[in-house]
Amino acid sequence: WITDIYGRKLRSEESMRLPDCVIIGLAQALALVPGTSRSGITMTAGLATLNILSQPGFFERLENMTQRLVDGLAERAAAHGIALTTHAVGGMFGLFFTDNADVRHFEEVMACDVARFKRFFHGMLARGVYLAPSAFEAGFVSAMHGEGELAATLLAADETFRALSAP
Repeated sequence: WITDIYGRKLRSEESMRLPDCVIIGLAQALALVPGTSRSGITMTAGLATLNILSQPGFFERLENMTQRLVDGLAERAAAHGIALTTHAVGGMFGLFFTDNADVRHFEEVMACDVARFKRFFHGMLARGVYLAPSAFEAGFVSAMHGEGELAATLLAADETFRALSAP
């Protein structure tokens, strides 16, 4: 019953902090225990998520953040002479190390520089940015990613692209 009381608070994603994320994570972990997956805590967490998703402008803000991320990555790659094509839809994005300006088909994806992606992935990981480890996976921006995370990611990308372009 306590989750129903506290779960009904309407809050913006900007007001959520690390302790809130930990509580949500614990609620998700609790759902793994047999018999709790349909419990009140799971339903309350789901309702709280739906409240956040239904806030006016939520999806527009998410899409804007994702587009700013991929635009920033493409700009920084170009500044270091690295060919990078990006795609973004909603909060999902893809990165393709290629000269091809529009990667849409299987053959085009397979022609991308996977070895360079691996070096980029490890360079970003070394700088504290966790991306999907495969060149064939999508990346995701969440509602919890804000201006600070965007700036830190683009700074790490700039440093990584600089390292990749070094002879």
